[in-house]
Amino acid sequence: MELDYHIEIKRLADSNDNIDFTISNLLLTHNYFLGKAHKLVLLSNDITGTKMYFKMIKLSIKALLIIIKQYNQCLNPYLELIVYYKLAKLYLHETENINRADDYINKAISVSSRNSLIGIKFISEFLAGQILVKSNSRLLINYLNDRIQSYKQQNLLEFSHLFTLMKVNNLLVSDCTTGLIVLQTLGRDPALSNLTNIICLLFETNLHLYRGSPHFAKSCLDQIEFKNSSYAPQLVAMHKLLSFQYFIQVNSIQESKRLLKELSDFINDQRQSSWNNWNENGYFKIENSSNGVNVPYQILWLNSDEFVIMVYFLTGLHFLNDMSLNYKKATRIFKACLDIITNQLKELTNIKKSKRNFPIYQLTNKIIRLNYTRFLINYYQVWLKLTNNELDNVTELDEFITNYNNDGFTNEELCYYKLLVPKILHLHAIHCQYVGDIKAAKYYFFKVKLLTSSALNVPITPQNSLITSLQLSLGIGGGTVEPKNEFNELYIFSNLHLLMISSFELNKLSLESQNNNDSISKCHTFITKLYFDLTKAFNNEGKLTSNSFTMNFTNSNHALLLTYQTILAILMNNGFSNMSEKIINDSLNNSLITLLKSTQIPQGMTFIKSLSLFVIYLSSLNVNEREKYFNQFNAHVFQSNDNDQIVKLMILRELRAKNMRSDNLDQVKMNDLEIQVLNEKVRQKFLLANIL
Repeated sequence: MELDYHIEIKRLADSNDNIDFTISNLLLTHNYFLGKAHKLVLLSNDITGTKMYFKMIKLSIKALLIIIKQYNQCLNPYLELIVYYKLAKLYLHETENINRADDYINKAISVSSRNSLIGIKFISEFLAGQILVKSNSRLLINYLNDRIQSYKQQNLLEFSHLFTLMKVNNLLVSDCTTGLIVLQTLGRDPALSNLTNIICLLFETNLHLYRGSPHFAKSCLDQIEFKNSSYAPQLVAMHKLLSFQYFIQVNSIQESKRLLKELSDFINDQRQSSWNNWNENGYFKIENSSNGVNVPYQILWLNSDEFVIMVYFLTGLHFLNDMSLNYKKATRIFKACLDIITNQLKELTNIKKSKRNFPIYQLTNKIIRLNYTRFLINYYQVWLKLTNNELDNVTELDEFITNYNNDGFTNEELCYYKLLVPKILHLHAIHCQYVGDIKAAKYYFFKVKLLTSSALNVPITPQNSLITSLQLSLGIGGGTVEPKNEFNELYIFSNLHLLMISSFELNKLSLESQNNNDSISKCHTFITKLYFDLTKAFNNEGKLTSNSFTMNFTNSNHALLLTYQTILAILMNNGFSNMSEKIINDSLNNSLITLLKSTQIPQGMTFIKSLSLFVIYLSSLNVNEREKYFNQFNAHVFQSNDNDQIVKLMILRELRAKNMRSDNLDQVKMNDLEIQVLNEKVRQKFLLANIL
């Protein structure tokens, strides 16, 4: 969030103060060269253009310095402090001279204090906090606490709340747990204005979705109330986009469709208004007041193109939830999104004049964010191919892997792109398991488990804090706020895969004749640890807490819960053989039955649905119930992938046994033929895994 000074300048220009003609010209000169630099931003893609950009910035600064050095006695307090403020802001954002920025902002604060200019004093003190982030972050928290208390004592609560939001931003980088608590405490403050409350709730929602607490994200979204049509369209867009993301995360297909329709209508409305109130630099203005003192400020989010890209991206994820029905749609949407990103990147990296208008530091940020989104889409494109048995010509991630392995990324780029590494390793592990390379799959799943566990927490150092701050500024997460352990989906998935692989290895070891007690003992110990980690992750039901960030996503995602409990049921009984004799836990069995009725489980998840029904069928003792469940899973329409075919094979064997008991020999022969065909289809997978 950045405070906006432009309205204050307009107020001065329209006032009755007799501003000297020369000073007016110098102010216009400052604005002209600053605007000129931002309009030439794309020319800075080469050395000559960069020199031209900074020449414009120097001229802009020089115009303000002439006012201060030669005409200071002619300035009224408003104009004097705003010139100081402008200089501080230029030195902070457009140069590396932080000391100069600090000097000028202190002068602005001094002038505003002497003249009781409360609104502009607040703006200046807010910028002083941003300068401290770069100049001496260790002093920042004490500075912010002092400002928060000072404005509370003056009954300027809105200003106090905005400083608290800055405190949250800083704590997320330096002390994430405390930062999350401070944010929740602020959100419950009854003195919050409706506007600031909306900002807090959107902030909290975003963190809940990122850190794996979708249930509480929904609670925040439901509390947001737009009381009239005067709110910035970006705030409405944030609410719709986060709602869309929530319903995608919990696999709510129908609600996702509803939000997609709302977003489409919203984009059409904004296009008809020529994206009025949307700026190229991504800032949008908000006006708020505290105890009669009006202060306008700006929030940095997305420009219109970036917003549309995010809608396309999330639409692709929406179709992934039901990819057996919408595989082509997801593929088409991801391609369209990549086309938009490619066009944007071509424009931003070309050396030419354009309509683009923003500071040079935003140019790098925009390029990196677009590339990050591009790589993320590539990841899901590969995922789509794997789930559709398209194992040949999987090249989408080649560029990322080549650059990552061969130092093709700059150090700055690596600060951002390394957040994608666990995802890509997880994808590689799935591929290895899919083709039967069990050892490689186990290695990569274990690596993902380590990368997403608290064992590899980012240490709090000035360098790491700066990196996290940069990551957060692009909206791609950040090292110190990354979800770890049971709050990270990849951590849960890698544990589930490791549990299945290790159980398979233990069975193989137990069947071997040679003395391998040491290996069996190690395998048992590892499996016990995996069970412990998964039990902790899924043990959320009925838990009460005042800190909503201590609750994870496992009980909100019915598809994941069904998968986990099905795997648990199978492994607890050492496979499918004699499952009816051992009888799985009644509560687990009942939970499977309940989850299968959930509308949040996508229709396309035929594999896990049929597998769950098969487990319930085998564990049922009642003849009528067994018949009911057998008819249900036998009626499933199976996909062509190996997993579905393996479940179908198990069902056919059960159907053959049933026909044998009924002396239906003709059907037994038909079953034998079908079993033979399916055996040949999946045989290669078992050969690769050294099972046959």
